[in-house]
Amino acid sequence: MILLVGTFPPPIGGVTVHVKRLLTLLSNNRKDVTFFDIRDFAGNKKNNVKIYITTINRLRKESNNAIIHYQLNNWLELFVICILCHKSYKIYTTVHSFRWNEYNLIVKMAFRLCEKASKIQYVAPSQSIKEELVYRGVKTKKINIISTYLPPAKEEYKERVPKEIMSFLKRTNNIIVLANASKLYKDKSGIDVYGMDMCIEACYRLKTHSFIFCVPQYDTKYMLECKKSIRKYDLQDRFYIYTGLTNLVPILKSVDCFVRPTSTDSYGISVAEAINVGVPSIASDVCEREEGTIIFKSRDIDDFCKKLQKIKKNNKVKTNSRNYYLKYQEMYQNITKI
Repeated sequence: MILLVGTFPPPIGGVTVHVKRLLTLLSNNRKDVTFFDIRDFAGNKKNNVKIYITTINRLRKESNNAIIHYQLNNWLELFVICILCHKSYKIYTTVHSFRWNEYNLIVKMAFRLCEKASKIQYVAPSQSIKEELVYRGVKTKKINIISTYLPPAKEEYKERVPKEIMSFLKRTNNIIVLANASKLYKDKSGIDVYGMDMCIEACYRLKTHSFIFCVPQYDTKYMLECKKSIRKYDLQDRFYIYTGLTNLVPILKSVDCFVRPTSTDSYGISVAEAINVGVPSIASDVCEREEGTIIFKSRDIDDFCKKLQKIKKNNKVKTNSRNYYLKYQEMYQNITKI
């Protein structure tokens, strides 16, 4: 039995999309899969504390001799699950991102407790995340490297592009560049983590390019700064910020390039998404990227623009093909003979 613990969109982001696709993949290949939707009980859901406790209690009751696969990057919650579900075979956690410098003392302590728990195994989306985990004390033999990118379902290709984005696309004949972020914000050192500032600067320098930046969550103060820069450079007709919830897949079919100018990253599921739709993709060199990614030096605007200038309209790239279920199957079978 596999108990998958995470949450579905909304919000739409790398983690929630991964969870939804992983559940579909597992369900198509085996019958003993159960999904537990655990959402942050500090959110806006009515009776969310009661729902949360009920879900955790149900997970505890069903965890006997099961594999738990946790997805939400909450180290304190993971440790609680480890204590409550001590009768499970193993508890896997996919470390979608690992930003140690952004953790407070309580989160760091929770991580240390998880790191010492023999029951917990780790899934890292890249070699760099594995190295970070090892550096922080996790034993190498407890870490599996598996890409967090999973192919979209056929239904996702049929979803409509938001009308606001379609309107923007129809107004320009420029090379269209798409970028996204789960949340727009600056880190403690004042650096834009997802690089909207770099996209604005590139748009100003490259008159032949127009940008769409999808970001459903944002720091209000910093968003105002970005919009001020757009007005300052007079880019209102070439730089569009979409703050609604949307799936990238249908939008990717209408753009010429995807960019991920992140200052820190674990892998970048959206880069793999774009390449596997056939869209040329440019990303920073802060971690391993999907095969075929065009790499630029992180925070180097000159290198970023240089790579963007090489993009042509309607230029498609070769998509990758792999057995996405095989590595998960092998990982689970290392614990049980199922």
